[in-house]
Amino acid sequence: MKLSFIDGSCSAPDVSADNYDAWIRVDSMVTSWILNAISKKISKAFLYVKTSRQLWLDLKERYGENNGPMVYQLQQAIASIAQGTMSVVDYFNSLSTLWDELECLMPTKTYTCGLCTCSFTRIAAEEDNLTKLVQFLMGLDDSYDNIRNQILVMDPFPSVNKAYSMVLRVERHRLVNTQTNGNSDGVALYSRWNNQRGNTCLRGNISILEKFGHKGRGYIDRKLQVSLW
Repeated sequence: MKLSFIDGSCSAPDVSADNYDAWIRVDSMVTSWILNAISKKISKAFLYVKTSRQLWLDLKERYGENNGPMVYQLQQAIASIAQGTMSVVDYFNSLSTLWDELECLMPTKTYTCGLCTCSFTRIAAEEDNLTKLVQFLMGLDDSYDNIRNQILVMDPFPSVNKAYSMVLRVERHRLVNTQTNGNSDGVALYSRWNNQRGNTCLRGNISILEKFGHKGRGYIDRKLQVSLW
């Protein structure tokens, strides 16, 4: 709502209009917000602007910068980003942040007049999704080749969020398998240790019985059963 005061879509009503005073109050509030958000040294030069729209245009003309270098840096970062040692979640979040920053500088084109009959908005959205999907898949670690190939042959292509969900499931499945294998190794290690411990006790009991002259096989067996129990 307040953005409409600075983008010109909510222009000042006629002075005689009933809502003129209300518009002036809101516009003054927006002007105050902008002045408080910038440096005090700069704001002093704009204390007497009449509207928030005029303030915004003056600031843009004096201090606005060309977005070209920033767009170049973002595009370069998106093209070079790779998962590496990051988790799928961290990798996707990093890529999404770059996409959002680029969207602020280069918004996806849409028709809002309602007169377009060529589905331009839908086509533009699909192309944007495909671009992001390819960028996401390109940066994935090579260990995700199988799921990457599955996604690339899907018709139609899934949304980038759907593809992310599919890759995330693969990662979680791997983590579960790793934990399961780790537990199995632990059980096997304990079993070997327990067997070695039992054999040591067995040899020890036999040695003790033989030391005291108990040579009878049956006697040794009975003693061992009690000891091992």
